[in-house]
Amino acid sequence: FFSRVSMDEQTLQLLPTLESFFSSPALTDAVSDFMQAQIDEGGAFADGVCLTGEQPHGYHGAYQAYCTLLEEVVGKYLNAEGISEEQAAHLCAKFHLLAGTDYDEFLELVSQFYHMHGPTNSDSD
Repeated sequence: FFSRVSMDEQTLQLLPTLESFFSSPALTDAVSDFMQAQIDEGGAFADGVCLTGEQPHGYHGAYQAYCTLLEEVVGKYLNAEGISEEQAAHLCAKFHLLAGTDYDEFLELVSQFYHMHGPTNSDSD
């Protein structure tokens, strides 16, 4: 019992560290760069984002690539900080720190990014 309580307290002490990482450029820049590539010419969402109805097959490939990106960036951070995946998973689930791996939420995120930033114009270079 005491070791579990101690572990929970230790894990909870990691919460500010994880929250800080999730808003850091290490993660936000990686996500932003990924999203921009997906909405630019040749990306899965170059023609806009369809949130309802039948969606192009490329959407799912982009979603899988996004999940892989998150796993890599977050995994690298966890390893560097010595945070176990179990501790991180517990905190993320408990405090909803990483909700971006749901497919519908991913599409909504892409749609919001598309409307906020739009594709870059590669012809202006």
